[in-house]
Amino acid sequence: MRRGPGGRRFKITGEGYSPAGEFILGEERFDPRTNPDATALLHGAIACNDAKLEERPDESGGHSWNIIGDPTEGAMIVGRGEERIPAATSWRR
Repeated sequence: MRRGPGGRRFKITGEGYSPAGEFILGEERFDPRTNPDATALLHGAIACNDAKLEERPDESGGHSWNIIGDPTEGAMIVGRGEERIPAATSWRR
């Protein structure tokens, strides 16, 4: 991404489709709920999104995360994170 929210670049850390990770702006972590530009970007990315994130048990007794739908839309859902930004069903499309 060349220009992110507010003209600045940020990244989201994480692995696979797990909704865990951190938002990084420059070298600092930040909470996207307190950054109106990041919140607006994430709302836009998932408001028109039909993918679903699903947690499933795996063979080792743990769990794995899977996407139902388009992988790019799935990545946007993962970026939202379960705890970070409310689900798109709570807003108008």
